[in-house]
Amino acid sequence: MPIVLLVLKRWADSAKKPTGAAPAQQPALSVESSPMSNSLIVFGSANTVNIGQPAEALPQVEPVRPKLSIEIAQVCFCAGEDFVGQNLSDFRVDRYIFVHVWMVNTESVTTSLKQLSLRYSNAGETVPAVSVSDFSKWFQRINSEEPGRGFETRLVQTEHRTLTPFPLEPLQQGIPLKGWVCFKASGVMGRADDEAGSIELCVVDSFGKEHRVKSPAPFACKGTMVDNLDVWRRLTP
Repeated sequence: MPIVLLVLKRWADSAKKPTGAAPAQQPALSVESSPMSNSLIVFGSANTVNIGQPAEALPQVEPVRPKLSIEIAQVCFCAGEDFVGQNLSDFRVDRYIFVHVWMVNTESVTTSLKQLSLRYSNAGETVPAVSVSDFSKWFQRINSEEPGRGFETRLVQTEHRTLTPFPLEPLQQGIPLKGWVCFKASGVMGRADDEAGSIELCVVDSFGKEHRVKSPAPFACKGTMVDNLDVWRRLTP
């Protein structure tokens, strides 16, 4: 029976073979051999974000600081004491300096006055002046002329104005403040009625920023500064 033997032989050979071949094992993918980069692509956008790379520094915005516009309307002098140095030609005077100031803040940041200082220059010398906080006894004597009546050719009217100090209020944007400040410069060369030279006013705001303004001679002054109103009233008719 050759056919039966042939069938049995094929059946025996098929039993020795494995039922299915195992799939080929893929090599493990390590981090070192990974083809991926440090770039992260954001879907729906053309932007690529680098992971692990330092971020670009943002441009620094300068903080807003107050900016003061300062004008000097009047500068008036009054001698406190005259004295002569060792050389008789060296005549010096202690001088009170009254300054009428107009000031406005042009920025949106509110500030206030931290410090006021003044330097007086005359005859080649510059003298730092000391601030005088209380000048309530001082007045500004202003004479005005009017046409006379009858035999009088002119009529002089005298007015004594109170010196209103510069207000110690916050300087807000667009709201101007005005008033008087007073300083005393000691040992200034010249006579009591000498109004030559120049002044430099320095204003320091609450942020520590300095604002300077200069005013040279001739100075604008509407009247005479007097420190004893009762005496002046007795001297004038």
